[in-house]
Amino acid sequence: MIEKTYSTKDGDIHYWISDKLRSDRITLIFLHGLTASHELFTKQTEYFSEKYNVFSWDAPAHGKSRPYKDFTYEKTAVVLHDILKENAINKAVFIGQSMGGFIAQSVIKRFPEMVMAFVSIDSTPFGEKYYSKSDKWWLNQIEWMAKLYPFRMLKDAIAKQVSTQEDSYRNMLQMLSVYEKNELCHLMQVGEAGFLDDNCNLDIQCPVLLIVGRKDKTGKVIQYNQEWSKTIGVPVTWIDDAAHNSNDDQPEQVNSVIESFLGEIASIDGIMEKDRYDSDVMLKKWIATDKNGKKISVNEIDVEGYEPEFEDMIRSFWKNITSFDNQVQQFCMDSCEKSGEDAKNYAVDLAWIALEADGVEMGYWGRNVNIELRAICNYKNEQWTLEKIDFQ
Repeated sequence: MIEKTYSTKDGDIHYWISDKLRSDRITLIFLHGLTASHELFTKQTEYFSEKYNVFSWDAPAHGKSRPYKDFTYEKTAVVLHDILKENAINKAVFIGQSMGGFIAQSVIKRFPEMVMAFVSIDSTPFGEKYYSKSDKWWLNQIEWMAKLYPFRMLKDAIAKQVSTQEDSYRNMLQMLSVYEKNELCHLMQVGEAGFLDDNCNLDIQCPVLLIVGRKDKTGKVIQYNQEWSKTIGVPVTWIDDAAHNSNDDQPEQVNSVIESFLGEIASIDGIMEKDRYDSDVMLKKWIATDKNGKKISVNEIDVEGYEPEFEDMIRSFWKNITSFDNQVQQFCMDSCEKSGEDAKNYAVDLAWIALEADGVEMGYWGRNVNIELRAICNYKNEQWTLEKIDFQ
């Protein structure tokens, strides 16, 4: 993974991302909890990076993403969306621990098309019905109460509460070590009480996985997840001998559960990946591409038969690539449902396009099996028609 920085008017955001994003891989977005950092997910990013694109960050006002002015969940969701778009990530699995689950739900609230699936780790749900007046009142008392503790005792108490294992405890202490006392207490306040400002009744349409440590004693996390489970009809996956940072306490258990979940959603979403190409991004990449060489490639898509007189047509094609690819994906989904075969047999990726005077032929290769699909796009009077989609 490589470290990158994204600048905003409120402060710089540091994030870590796979050296090379592969279009044939699902992308996993790891979002840490309050007062932690990307190091909370080290045992996950190392494990999953061999098979998936991975992304983690130090959320605004956390870790290396400090100083940062006026943290809110709305701003954080928008910044995360913009960072992912800058890296041509249009759809991903969001994995949020505690506060990271709030951020994931803030993204779902504003950009649901970006979220392929949501994994909640020791987090709690968006929804007005879950939180009583008493719950809301106590969340607004956190800062002044935290300041009553001697600073070393406060950090030690936090680290002990969220962990059952010595290495997890030490990791949390290390993540807390970057803060001064006033900064930490204020961050705890805006992170917990600030959630109430963004909370709403949220209908999550994507697949959801609920993970909770059996020994999680942070607030009412266990109670909230039991109620959440009943509401959405998704069972809680309990992690033995784990507290609030269950992914750090028991990484092997959590990684196994997430891996199984990813296998399930891959069979569903591996075919119909809506809006996986951003038209604006693809057009910009085309414009920046050297067209004088023997081989022309854009985002690992080979372009054959290019002539300068086709320039206006190909630019128009890139502007419509999202629609064309969505139609191909829908064709694959429909074909799969008719056949009754394993969904993985119908997952395809765009490998090449061939240019002609009157249009573009799109060539797809099977992701998991040896199949070929072609789509014929006709261009007449500056208008496009997707004439034919078929397996070869």
